[in-house]
Amino acid sequence: METEEHRCPPPGYRWCTPGQLRFLVGHSHQVNVQARTLLAVLGTGAVVL
Repeated sequence: METEEHRCPPPGYRWCTPGQLRFLVGHSHQVNVQARTLLAVLGTGAVVL
């Protein structure tokens, strides 16, 4: 069961959609390597959200 605490990111963090993340990748130094890796995996079709 999801609770409100699972949906709220920790202080200093924000949730974003894959589309928003792709947009931010175009602006250097805005997206860390972990998020870039996540986008690469999502782009393969191996994972479906």
